[in-house]
Amino acid sequence: MAKKAVTIEDLAKLKTYAERYRFDVKSIKGLVENKQGFSYISWAYAEQIGNLIWDDFEWHPLINEKDGSLVHGSCVIIQMKAGGKMRSYSYPIIDHGNSGCRKDQNGDLRFWKNKKKGYRGDPDTPAEWKEYVSSFDINNAQMRGMSKLFSMMSGIGLSMFTGEDLTIYDQEEPVTPKAAPQAQSPSQPTPQAPQKPKYGKAKATNMLNNLPPQRLEKMLAHYKVDSVASMSTEQLQEAFNILTK
Repeated sequence: MAKKAVTIEDLAKLKTYAERYRFDVKSIKGLVENKQGFSYISWAYAEQIGNLIWDDFEWHPLINEKDGSLVHGSCVIIQMKAGGKMRSYSYPIIDHGNSGCRKDQNGDLRFWKNKKKGYRGDPDTPAEWKEYVSSFDINNAQMRGMSKLFSMMSGIGLSMFTGEDLTIYDQEEPVTPKAAPQAQSPSQPTPQAPQKPKYGKAKATNMLNNLPPQRLEKMLAHYKVDSVASMSTEQLQEAFNILTK
């Protein structure tokens, strides 16, 4: 006798977080979507399952009170209510090549591409700037953020993210061995060591908001906050010190 196919309704009947976490999401065709190297629960299924599990299930993107948009720096922030709990999650706006976005010299939000892996400075040539961020890109980030937050709150599909490195201490750049110091001639002045940038809240906030999207997401998860604006002064200073050491 053929085994009965598992349905969305069967999944929604699972009572505990642990049961939903262990559920094989790939056993239901179409439940998992793969986009740009990432796997998500389909947002349409997440909406359906959420309403089947919880009577109070609802979600919405948070509006930026400064300009009325849905963009917060280079991210969108999704807020979700489920089972009497409320939670928010910050998700980066990325393009089809997983490039992050930031404001250009004219204040327009655009995608940009690092020439050097791990490079955190301003783009130094116009060629590094890519296309402008569109409402389509913002909507994509919104729906993917909703899907990931749903997995975090329900447990469904969360196992797909197992192995994600949540620490910001990992160095993405290859380590280059340092050359041995050369002896200085008596007539040559001793070169001064470069001074470490001085901490400032605005400087730290700008530096963190301009991190590559995936590194920003790891950093926010490490500090268990939804956005850079939610970080405490101590967290900002610690992250600043790590990035400038």
